[in-house]
Amino acid sequence: MQPLITQPFRSFATAKGNVQSAFLMLTNPLRFQLKTDDSFALSCHVLLGLAVELYLKAYLTHLNHDEKELRKHSVRHSLEELLALCENHGFSLPEATSLVAYLNKKHGDHSYRYLKPDSGFIPRELGTLFRELDKINAYVDEKIGVSVAFGVPISSGGWVVPERFDRWRL
Repeated sequence: MQPLITQPFRSFATAKGNVQSAFLMLTNPLRFQLKTDDSFALSCHVLLGLAVELYLKAYLTHLNHDEKELRKHSVRHSLEELLALCENHGFSLPEATSLVAYLNKKHGDHSYRYLKPDSGFIPRELGTLFRELDKINAYVDEKIGVSVAFGVPISSGGWVVPERFDRWRL
């Protein structure tokens, strides 16, 4: 019998899909045919910010926080507020704290979505970024039980960035 696909499971799957999409974009050998990464650096950050937002919302909706509460202006795209809500319910993951510190401001004010002349940012090493995303993926999976519900072991996303792809070219 197929498990019930709940809102937390849908949020988790979408988050994982966003990370997977960014990973495939950044580790594709075709990326290196371009002179710079400018054309998709912000797009990847949009995906990664949304992924962190959805991982946190998956955790919260699993704990019966409703969508109406999570759509409030003060919460909806604030990674800091979402993480604080999660931490109030026992969530504790240094990698999530690191990701939120890195992505929160520009994710919340939509700087990653709408490039402006002053929208610059300091990109992080890709290997570190994807190791942190791998940790949050496994942590939330364990807490909400996605893999267990489907009868598979909790595993990493497999997002190991080969050394030659580990740097942005901006």
